[in-house]
Amino acid sequence: MITFGIMKLLVIVLMMTALGAVYSISGLYGYDSSSNWKTMRVMDFMIEQGYEAPNYFIQDIDSSKARQGEDLVTIGYTRIDKINTKRISKHFVCINCHNTVPETNELSQKDPETRFDYMMKNKLPFLPGSSLYGVVNRTSFFNGDYKKKYGSLADSAKHDLQSAIQLCAEISSEGRQLEKWEVEAILHYLNSIQLNMSDLNLSTKEVELIENGSKTDKLELVQSKFLSAEKASFGFPLAANVRTKGKNGDWEKGEYIFKYGCMHCHNPEGITTFTLEADQLNRNFLKNRMDKTNRKSIYEITRTGTQPKKLKKTYMPLYTYEKLTDKQLEDLAAYLNYKPN
Repeated sequence: MITFGIMKLLVIVLMMTALGAVYSISGLYGYDSSSNWKTMRVMDFMIEQGYEAPNYFIQDIDSSKARQGEDLVTIGYTRIDKINTKRISKHFVCINCHNTVPETNELSQKDPETRFDYMMKNKLPFLPGSSLYGVVNRTSFFNGDYKKKYGSLADSAKHDLQSAIQLCAEISSEGRQLEKWEVEAILHYLNSIQLNMSDLNLSTKEVELIENGSKTDKLELVQSKFLSAEKASFGFPLAANVRTKGKNGDWEKGEYIFKYGCMHCHNPEGITTFTLEADQLNRNFLKNRMDKTNRKSIYEITRTGTQPKKLKKTYMPLYTYEKLTDKQLEDLAAYLNYKPN
């Protein structure tokens, strides 16, 4: 006669055997739940596969330095011993031009429309600069036509994130040279918002390779899943005779560009003296100047930007084709011209 204790033991043995089979099968197909790669930072995973990390990668992030770096990026100064440090710039902070969160869920995708759809869906600021999220995973900065704007400074910053940070602080933000501790703090912050393996949007087949492939194959796959550099192509204003003024544009997309792009800086509390509001009066102001060949036209100002002046350091950065396409510009025109009242 089988006692209750023996039956209980048999049930436990059977359950353990079944669980073992499940884990064995899942491991066979590359889904071993004991694997920890899914929670790893991309750079850490790449280093495990033999990648040589750049000098701006920080393995052990100091949370207090990262917090100071976040202050410097988002408000332009921080606090030490309860005293505010000197502002980097009186005119700009990094987040006037750069987001600090992902701008797409397809990190290897270069298509501006894919980026746009993600940003609109998530109501992210529509800014002219590349996101700082994952910037430490890139190997090149101030690419493409930024050479035209910054000359030899772009060359020195191209493969050195520290130099790129200094260029942003001194020239792009019309500020001052950063002290060594400030650059270090910003690097700790940027390393805290680097890419994670969970950001890579891996397919089932790619997961299997990550689990079971060779180091070379793993490294090659991971590097293919995000951009190591972001292209920058300066554009030219559309000629007046080919501007459709939004006739075939999408005014809802244009409304997003206006509210999350234009008004990011041109709102009454923004960094510029030229303010805009989402009302008919402001829309009419821009609508009536679309044919102009000066910076009062949305077709001109977005492509050429403005330059800082001696007594007016705030300026408008231009939008590259990668950040604002001509189609998206026509969407903005559609909002100004055709949005239902």
